[in-house]
Parts: sequence; structure tokens; C-alpha cells
Amino acid sequence: MNLFLRIDVNLIAFLTLAVVRWIAQNHLNRHDLLNKAFLNVSLIVLVQLVFEGMCVAINGVNQPSLIVVSYLLHIGLFITAPFLTLLWYQLVRRILDRHAKSHRSENILLMIPMLINFALVVSSPWNGSIFSISSLNVYQRGPLFWLSSAITYGYLLLGLLLLSISHRKIAQQDRFPLSVFAIFPLVGGLIQTMFYGTLLMWSSTAFSMVIAYTFLQHRLVSLDPLTQTWTRQSLYNYIDQRYLKLNQTDFGMVYLDVDDLKPINDTYGHMEGDEALKTAIRLVRESIRKSDIVARVGGDEFVILFEGCEIDVLKRNVARIRERFNAYNASAVKPYPLLCSFGYDLYHPEFTGINQLIERVDALMYQDKRAKKKSSAVFERSVDTISP
Repeated sequence: MNLFLRIDVNLIAFLTLAVVRWIAQNHLNRHDLLNKAFLNVSLIVLVQLVFEGMCVAINGVNQPSLIVVSYLLHIGLFITAPFLTLLWYQLVRRILDRHAKSHRSENILLMIPMLINFALVVSSPWNGSIFSISSLNVYQRGPLFWLSSAITYGYLLLGLLLLSISHRKIAQQDRFPLSVFAIFPLVGGLIQTMFYGTLLMWSSTAFSMVIAYTFLQHRLVSLDPLTQTWTRQSLYNYIDQRYLKLNQTDFGMVYLDVDDLKPINDTYGHMEGDEALKTAIRLVRESIRKSDIVARVGGDEFVILFEGCEIDVLKRNVARIRERFNAYNASAVKPYPLLCSFGYDLYHPEFTGINQLIERVDALMYQDKRAKKKSSAVFERSVDTISP
């Protein structure tokens, strides 16, 4: 019972993080930097929770073979801690500037403290610098234990300082999980360092991972409350996550604008205008695959994202949407027609980025809108000409 009371927090943290990681592995996009880091770090934390629990379980059990096991487990714990925090710092650096080249001199400087820690930890079975195991298999801190802790928490503090200085360069949905991952282990680890015998370093890290996952999930998709389509930010997050994976020849985008929404609002009221938007999106969804993404990027403007299609397929998708709107208008369900303007294209290698594609399909949509207005004006003048 005493053993359970000592490791109960670790046990709960392990089970909770294991379930969350299993869910994350099946839902998060593994090509995103933060998501990939979450999956890798959570696996390491799970292993460390097991190691720490085993250390507590065998501590004081006077068997020569377990003394060797205890040394190996503690070596793993002390080596992994600064390695993990260094990885977190480097992740912050990469997110701040994804295209920056790493400087060799800087990497060497960052590695020096971890290498010092590695040397001290590995030599501890002989000199007891970081920790020692007595002949009765009892763990004790060494005189340089503080140095190992300082190296571990130093990377966390360095990363937090970098986040604070450059917070405007990191999107808010990325900044919070990064901060949570650092602050919780920092507090838990400092408490464990000051109060010998407490086990908070890895359990607090595990709980921070659970909290971070909720924000990773939230940053993936937020829905527009009216149309239940993705929001603009959700679309940009997804494009940013998938950008490197998407093949440049099969990534298509349609920019759609619901025409004459203002006259509908002015004539029939804003509630009817909202119904018109919801109906328009329903017609769009009925015309495309369930896997295709629809996002609201403006009041009456939407983007449809197609993966795995060529330009001919993209054209057919737009034609299918037009036909669906024509069929709806022909049924005369409402006293007003629902019309849309479209701009569409594939991502081309000559584009400098996704924003250029968005700008292009937006411009093509306005060309379509102007062409329809011009055609309508010409038709009206022709009717006036032939009228008696």
C-alpha cells in the first residue's frame, strides 16, 4: 500500500497520457511540427514514468541484481530529462523560423551542457557525482545533483525567454501549448528538487502533455457557428500543416462568393440572409465529396479545398456545383435565386506559397462576378432595344 501511495500520481498520469496519446495518434496530423513533437515527447514521458515508478518500487530492496537495475534506470532518467528540454527549445526555434538554417556553432554550444550532464550521470555509479545507490539499494542524491537539474531547467527557461521575446512571431494557438509544456514540468521539477522524495517532474510533464493536446485539437478545427464550415483560421492552420505533404499537382482550391446576399438581407431580413447562406453551403456539400473541406473566409465568401484532383476534375466539381444551384433555383423554393461566383485553380510550382494561390482564385472569382454582371447588363440593354 505504501508503494502504491508513492506512485499513484505517476500511475494516473501514465494511464491518462497513454489514452490521450492513443487518441492523438489517430487524429492529429503527424506532419505538423507541434503534433509530431507531441507524439514523440509523450512516448518518452510514458517511458520515463515507467522508469521512475520502477525506481521507487525497487528502492531499498536489498538484492545485488536490483542495484544494477536501479543504476540503469536512474541513468536513463537523468540523461533523458535535459535531452527532452533541449528538444523542446529547438522546437521553439524551428517554429519561430521554419526556414532558418541551424548554425553549427550555436548547436555545439547548446549540446555542451547536455554532454557534461551525460558524462556526470554515466560516471555516477563510480563517483556518485549526480546520484548514488547504497549497498542496501537506496537512492541518494550526489553533490552535483543541482547541476543536472540546472541544465534541465536551463533549457526550459531559455525556451520560455525566447517565447516571451518573440511571442508575436508565433501564432496564439501554437504559443499556449508550447508554454504549458514548459511551465508545468518546471514547477513540478523545482518542487521535486526542493522537497526530496516527491515525484512531480514526470507526472507534471504528463499532465502538461494532456493539457497541450486539448489545444492541439482545438487549433486543428474550429467551425463557423452559422454554416458549420471551417473558419478562416482553421483553414490556414490545416494548409500550414499539410503544405509539405500535398503534391503540387493535385492540390486544388475553389473560391466561392454568394451573389447578391445584401439585397436578400435588405428585402427579406438578415435571418433570411442567414438561411440563404446555410442553403448555399448545403448545396455545395451535396455536390462534393465528404472529404473535401469547406471554410468560411468572409461574410459571404467560402473556400473549398480539394486534395487529389487535376484541373479537369476541379472544373467538373465547379460545374456540378453550378448545376446543383440551377436545379435549386428552377424549383422556385424561394422568391429569390441563389447564385454564386467561382474562381478556381491548382497549386502550381511557380507559386511562391499558398497565399498566392488564394489571391489567384480570389481574383478569378471576381472576374467571374464581373463577367456575369456585364452579361446581365448587355442582356438588359438588348431587351430595352427591342421593346416597343
